[in-house]
Amino acid sequence: MKSLEPRARQLVAIMASMKEAKEGMRIALDWVPGSGTLVSVDGKAVGAPIPGEDFYRGLLRIWLGENPVQQDLKKALLGGRP
Repeated sequence: MKSLEPRARQLVAIMASMKEAKEGMRIALDWVPGSGTLVSVDGKAVGAPIPGEDFYRGLLRIWLGENPVQQDLKKALLGGRP
């Protein structure tokens, strides 16, 4: 966890730069091999890529891991109905 902290702060800074998420806004977190985790809003990159596949895998666990923060969201993200 300690090794992820600087990169988590980088993600927090990127999200804070957006001010607020508005209805209909599409925020994506994508893994780009050779670059890192790319944050995009409505298809446009925001901030610098966050390095490390371990960071991206950690993010996925938040929503898709064994103990997701929201079980109904996990189901919806995997194509099921909430």
